[in-house]
Amino acid sequence: MDYLYYTGTTGTDFVGFSGDRAVWANLLQGDDLIEASLGDDVLIGGPENPDPNFPYLTDNDRIFGDTRSGQNSNDQIYGGYGNDTLFGDSYFGGGGGNDTIYGGSGNDELFGGDGNDSANGGAGNDTVYGQLGNDYLIGALGNDTLIGGDGNDTYFNVDASDAVIENASQGIDLVFSYYNYTLGANVENLGLDGFSAINGTGNNLDNYIGGNINDNSIYGLLGNDSLKGLDGNDYLDGGEGNDTLYGELGNDYLNGRSGADYMYGGVGNDKYVVDNASDVVIEQVGEGTDTVISTINYTLGTNLENLTLTESAVSGTGNELSNYMLGNAASNTIVAEAGDDTVNGRGGEDFINGGTGNDTLYGDTENDTLVGATGNDLLSGGTGKDAFKFWNSNEGIDTIRDFGVADDLILVDNLGFSGGLTVGTLKANQFHIGTSAQDSSDRFIYNQSTGSLYFDKDGIGGVAQTEFAKLSAGLAMTNQNISVTSFII
Repeated sequence: MDYLYYTGTTGTDFVGFSGDRAVWANLLQGDDLIEASLGDDVLIGGPENPDPNFPYLTDNDRIFGDTRSGQNSNDQIYGGYGNDTLFGDSYFGGGGGNDTIYGGSGNDELFGGDGNDSANGGAGNDTVYGQLGNDYLIGALGNDTLIGGDGNDTYFNVDASDAVIENASQGIDLVFSYYNYTLGANVENLGLDGFSAINGTGNNLDNYIGGNINDNSIYGLLGNDSLKGLDGNDYLDGGEGNDTLYGELGNDYLNGRSGADYMYGGVGNDKYVVDNASDVVIEQVGEGTDTVISTINYTLGTNLENLTLTESAVSGTGNELSNYMLGNAASNTIVAEAGDDTVNGRGGEDFINGGTGNDTLYGDTENDTLVGATGNDLLSGGTGKDAFKFWNSNEGIDTIRDFGVADDLILVDNLGFSGGLTVGTLKANQFHIGTSAQDSSDRFIYNQSTGSLYFDKDGIGGVAQTEFAKLSAGLAMTNQNISVTSFII
């Protein structure tokens, strides 16, 4: 490479050359032009100085070439052909090739031209055109206008004061922002940068929006979006469309909203909102204690621990884990299945079945029906006229904490208990208060001293009585508190 040093005049100077050149031009005053045609060139306007970090262009100068620099004035710089680096203040064009353009201070215009260009407006209110190619446009300081043009363009360091402009069908574009940011028209993707708890919002396209290491709120709006929270306790809202949500690390809240959504919580105690029968919730073993909040009938999938029913009279079903399940103000049907489960029906006239395991069931308010099923269960009807159902006398001993003789019922299945029971209110001669049966007709024995409730299949016959429930001691219980049914759900 040849090194050329040129000192201009106070008038209008023109410097032109070709080949591989490094040119330091002290252009002094005037409206000057430097043009480098073919070759890999370095152009620096200013006194003789081989350091491109200290250029000294002044006035309204124009530079053409491959790698060039002009700062501290209102310059016009055109890249020509080749892989270029441009420094300047006012108006820069990269031309052909993969150019690198720096605006410096001032309100600049940068043109990337053809090629995959990198254009940095620097300080000031800049206008940056990527034009053809897959370009990198950097807003830097100031209120900048960034126009990517054709190609898959990437915008960096963009904030709400910057305008990102893309037309339809000009590629798949990506914005990186350190600030709260909403994607503009025709821009597809957004990455939240830095370490702050910032938020990102999509548009009507199919967006990809990724968070950072802090707590982010990300909204997909319209389209079939992919939202990824990364680190932090993130809030992901898919909006309309069939969305895919990734919580990743942290305790995340995932709401796909309308559409058939896929939701992956990742590591952490995550919450999912389900409102569509086609929604899919995915959790792996050991990734935390997770909760599904459902507005529809829902069965917990693999590795999901908890379920909350909302809005209306919907049903919920547990899984093999020890689930925590909540109803709502309406009348819900909740079946806990396996595991040592805790279920609270809350408002409404609820039907709650604990399934297998040692379960804790709360009816809460209104008239509830509780089925402990297999295991030693804890049952609490709460306020209202509650019923406690039993399949048979051999499924364990259930404790009823708040049985009230004025309002509550023990319901037993005639087939499961057998012993000559008939459907309806238990016959008076089949109930006895004491410690054991006194004659062959006695079937249910309540021990007022201990609160134990027994079933004896044959009274004083050879089959031993079986304790199947424990109530409060000292109740004025009668046969009217026990009813025989033909089946139990």
